[in-house]
Amino acid sequence: MRNTRIAPLTISFLLALSFNTIAETPHWIWHESHGGATQTNEICFLRKSFSLATKPNKALLNVAVGGEATVYVNGHEVVHARDYDKAAFEDVSSAVVTGQNIITIRASSTRADQAGVLAVLELKPNQSKKESEFIVTDGTWLNSAKNQDGWLEANFDDKSWARAVSRGKLGDQPWGDVLKTPQATAAESLTVLPGFKVELLHSAQFGEGSWICMATDSKGRLIISPQAENQPLLRVTLDHSGQVKGIEKIPVPLHTAMGLLYAHNSLYVNGQGPNGNGLYRLIDSNHNDQFETNEVHFLKHLAGEGEHGYHALALGPDKMIYVMNGNHTKVPTEIAPTSPHKNYQEDFLLARQWDANGHAVGILSPGGYVVRTDPDGKKWELVLAGFRNSYDFDFSPTGEMFTFDSDMEWDWGLPWYRPTRINHCVSGGEYGWRSGSAVWPEYYPDSLPAVVNIGIGSPTGVKFGAKGNFPERYQRALYAFDWYYGRIFAVHLKPQGASFSADYEVFLQGKPLSLTSLQFGRDGAMYFITGGRGTQSGLYRVSCVEPASRIAMTKAERTENKLAVSARALRHQLESYHGKKDPRAVDFVWPHLGSRDRFISYAARIALEWQELPLWKERALAETNVDAGLVFERTAGSHAQRRVTLEPRALYLYAPFRDQADLPLFDTGLPDLNLVELFRANRYVGADRVNDANQVSFGLTSRLFNADSGAQYLAASFGQAYYFEKPRVVLPDEPPATRHTSDFIAQVSVSAYKNWNVEAGLQWNPEDSRSERSQFRLQYRPDGERVLNLSYRAQRDRLEQTEVSGAWPIGKHWNAYARAVYSLRDSQMLERFAGFEYRACCWRLRAVARRSVSNREGTQETSFYLQLELNGLASVGDADAFLEHTIRGYSPETSAE
Repeated sequence: MRNTRIAPLTISFLLALSFNTIAETPHWIWHESHGGATQTNEICFLRKSFSLATKPNKALLNVAVGGEATVYVNGHEVVHARDYDKAAFEDVSSAVVTGQNIITIRASSTRADQAGVLAVLELKPNQSKKESEFIVTDGTWLNSAKNQDGWLEANFDDKSWARAVSRGKLGDQPWGDVLKTPQATAAESLTVLPGFKVELLHSAQFGEGSWICMATDSKGRLIISPQAENQPLLRVTLDHSGQVKGIEKIPVPLHTAMGLLYAHNSLYVNGQGPNGNGLYRLIDSNHNDQFETNEVHFLKHLAGEGEHGYHALALGPDKMIYVMNGNHTKVPTEIAPTSPHKNYQEDFLLARQWDANGHAVGILSPGGYVVRTDPDGKKWELVLAGFRNSYDFDFSPTGEMFTFDSDMEWDWGLPWYRPTRINHCVSGGEYGWRSGSAVWPEYYPDSLPAVVNIGIGSPTGVKFGAKGNFPERYQRALYAFDWYYGRIFAVHLKPQGASFSADYEVFLQGKPLSLTSLQFGRDGAMYFITGGRGTQSGLYRVSCVEPASRIAMTKAERTENKLAVSARALRHQLESYHGKKDPRAVDFVWPHLGSRDRFISYAARIALEWQELPLWKERALAETNVDAGLVFERTAGSHAQRRVTLEPRALYLYAPFRDQADLPLFDTGLPDLNLVELFRANRYVGADRVNDANQVSFGLTSRLFNADSGAQYLAASFGQAYYFEKPRVVLPDEPPATRHTSDFIAQVSVSAYKNWNVEAGLQWNPEDSRSERSQFRLQYRPDGERVLNLSYRAQRDRLEQTEVSGAWPIGKHWNAYARAVYSLRDSQMLERFAGFEYRACCWRLRAVARRSVSNREGTQETSFYLQLELNGLASVGDADAFLEHTIRGYSPETSAE
C-alpha cells in the first residue's frame, strides 16, 4: 500500500486558498424560468464539456446545492451533495480522461429562494510549476428542465439546451461563502478549568470528513476515522511539541469505524469493510509501517449499524480485546457457553408501553453489551449487558471497567426515564435497559446501580487520565464526553464497598463542540476530536500549565481505601467462579448472597448460578427470604419541581435453627436495631453465628426531593418486625426474645435550608410504651472544613448525653476545632478537646489537646495529637483521622496548594 503523505496544510486546504486565483468566480446556476418565479422542488439538469490534452495529476471537485444534487463525470456518479451550508468534496481523478470529458448534474431545489448549484473542479497538472486549471459553474453551462435519454454521455446532442442562468456568485446570500476554509470552534472560545490550556491543532478540511473515533498506535500517532462511507481512515503524526506534523490517508477498504484499538502489533477496527460490519484486524506483516489491502483480516460479523450499532474497543487487563456494541446490535453468533452473562430476559411485571415514536420497538434484551475475544478473534464471550447505547468505555489503572450510558431523551419527565450515567462494568453485570417503559428501576436486586447519574446529554468518548501529565486529582479522573452539549466531565471516583460512588465537574465546555473521542499522548496531554453527523471536526490538545501536584490521603481515606481494596478483592474471588463449575464454590459464595454490598451479593449470585443445582438446591429451599416493595411517586409544586414518594416494603425471612453452641465465638455482635437491621437476612454482624428466623418485617418510607437534581429535602421512615417463632440462636450476653414483635423504629431527615440539616431517630417499645433509644442532630455544613454540630442521644437506663462540635476557618491560614460531650445522667463532662491547624503553601501542622473519661470509674486523662503533613509527600501523626472520627461531617481539604 502506498500512503499519500499530506503536509499539515492538506491538498483540499490549498484548493480553498487557491479560489482567490480563479480567473472567473463560481456562480450559483439554475435553468431559465422564462419570466416566472422559481418553484420549490424544481428539477434542473446541467452539462459542461471540456477537453484535456493530458491527464491531470489530481482532479478535485467541490459541489454545493440549495437542495440535493448528484454529480457525474463521464457518466460515472462521483458525489452526492445535500444543502449548501457545507460543500461536498471528492477526488475524481480516476473519472477524468485525456481528451473529451463531460460533467453532468441532476439537481433539485428544496426552497425556491435557495435554488442553485455551485461547483469548482480543480485540475492539477503533473508539473509542479504549472498552475491549476479550474472548471467552475457559470453562464457557459447548458441546462434543461427535462430528463432526456443519454444526457449523461459526452456525445449527447445538447443543441436544444439553453445556457444556465446565474442566480448569484460565490459569497452572495442566501448561500454565503460555501467554499471558505473550514474551521473548528476556536480554542479561545472554550472554557477549561484553571491551570489547563486548550489548543486547536487542526480543523478538518474538505475531504477529511467528520470524525467519530480515535486511537493511538505504537509510535504515538493518532488514528482517526471519519463517519462517511467514502472517506478513509487518517493517520496523524505529531511533533515533539504536540503540533500536527503530517496527515496521511490509510487507503484500506475500511471506514465508518466507531471502535479503533492498537494492540498486539495490530490495528483493530470495529467498522465497515469488505465483509460487512464487524471487527477487523490489520497486521503490518511486511513491517513497512503501512497497511496493505491483503493485511486486512476479518474476525467477526456484528449485526448492527448506525449510531446504535458497533462501538468502542479496549484492551483488557487480561490482554483480551473487549468490544462494546449498542442496543440495536445483535449478540454475535457462536458465543462461548462459559460466557459470564447469560439467562437474560425481559423480566418486567407491568405491561410495556413501546415508544410512541417507534424508537427501538421490537428491540429486546440484552440491550447494549460488551463481548471479549482473544487477539485472533477465535473465542467470544458475552461479558455483561443492559446498556441503552454506551459508545465508549475504559479500564482504570486497577483493571476496573467503566462506561457512560445514554438516556432516552423522549422519556424526559416520564416515571421510567433514566438519565445518562456512569456505570461500573463488572463480570456478568446486568444494567437493566429494556425498550419503552420496561426499563428496570435501579433498585431491582438482579441489576446493578449507577456509580453516579449525570443527567441529560449525549455520551460519547470515555478515558481515564492515568497517562496524563495532570495534577493527581485529574490523573485519577475518568473523562466522559457529552456530544450534544459540548461538555467534558471529570468524574472523580470514590471507593464504596466493592464498587464506587463519584462526584463530577465540567472540565471543559464549548459551543458548538461535538465531542466524540479522546486519547492521552506521549507528552501527557489530552488530545480530543470533534465531529459526527456531518459537523465540523477539529483536533484539540489540552495541557497542564501549572506544576502537577500530588494529593496526600488522610489516614481515614487510607483506611477506607484498604477496606475497599479488600471488598473488591472479594468480588474478584466471587467472579472467578463465573463461567466455571467448582464444587467448592457453593460454600464460598453462600455467606455473601445476603451481603448489603450489591456488587458482592450480585457476584455471589452469578457464581452460584454456574454451579450444579443438586449442590445447592436443598440449601436454598431451606431458606426463605421474600423481599417486596413498591414505590409510588407523584409530582408536587406549582411547576412540578418536586417529587413525593411513598415506599412500602415487606420482607419475609425463614432460616432454620442450627445448634451453634459448640462453635467458637470471635467477633460476632448484635448491632443496634434500625431500619437497615430490620431488613437484613442475618441479625448478627460477624461470621461466627447465623441466626434462625421465621419473621416478617414491614417498613414505610416517604421522600420529598428536587425533580431535576435529585437533591433530597425530607425523608421519613418507620418499621417493625413480627416473629412467628421466637429466635433460638442467641449470643452468650444476649437476652432471649420474650415478645412476638420488635420495637418500632422511626427516622426523619430534613435538609431544612441551604446548609442546614436535621436528623432524628426513635426506637419505641410498644409493650412498655416508652423509648428505648432516641437521638437528635442539628448540623450546619457549608463545606467539609466548615461544620457545626449539636446533638442529643439517650438510651434507656444507660445514657443521656449532649454534644457540641465544630470545625471552622479563623483566618487565611488557620482552622480551629472543638468538641464537648456532656452526660446529663452523670452530670459530668465526658470529653472535651480543642485544636488548631496552620496551613502554609506546602505543609500543614495540626495540634489537638483532649481531656476525656478513660474508664467506668470516671477517671479523667489528658492526651495530645500532633500531625505534620507535607503536601504531596507524607504526613507524621494521625490528628486528621481523630478529627474526622469525632467531628461529624468534617472532611479536610486534600488537594495540595
